[in-house]
Amino acid sequence: QIFIGDTNIRDISLGEFRQNIAYVQQGAEVFSGTLRDVITYGIDRDIMDDEIKAAAEKTGFDEYLKLCRDGLDTEVKSGGMSMSGGQRQGLVLTREVLRDCNIILMDEPTSALDVQVSSKIQETMDKLFADKTRILITHDLSFARRYDHIIVMEDGNMVGDGTHDTLLSTCDVYRKMNAQTGEEAAV
Repeated sequence: QIFIGDTNIRDISLGEFRQNIAYVQQGAEVFSGTLRDVITYGIDRDIMDDEIKAAAEKTGFDEYLKLCRDGLDTEVKSGGMSMSGGQRQGLVLTREVLRDCNIILMDEPTSALDVQVSSKIQETMDKLFADKTRILITHDLSFARRYDHIIVMEDGNMVGDGTHDTLLSTCDVYRKMNAQTGEEAAV
């Protein structure tokens, strides 16, 4: 069974369940429209520009906004092609800060980013969502090791669970993954 707090998810409507989950996806796909439209997409309440700007300051997306001559009225090309991967990810994080969900699902959120931008995004997510339930799907073990509980999957099966240190001593698959990426040297 799966519970959110004390409530079985079977007792929650699909709509209510979806409203409680933020999604930071791989590649940070965005739609075309103004920055305001793209940032507030899918949010079911009125959001003032000051609130968007405050959220952007938290995510670091305000740096990009300052470069935009038209501010929140700046047009975003389809797929966010007018923005870098880090800028698109900052936009998505800004949206999720505004949504203020209790559960954050992150699917390879830094895989399309260079190491420096990836590290910055990881730190931002750790800070922004520290009080939230965070579910991370990743192959990036430097990112995974930051989490309290890690589940290791192989061929669709769970082969290990625990902390980074526990898995290094108890899970062959995890140990091999670390060795392949050179992560074990960082322990």
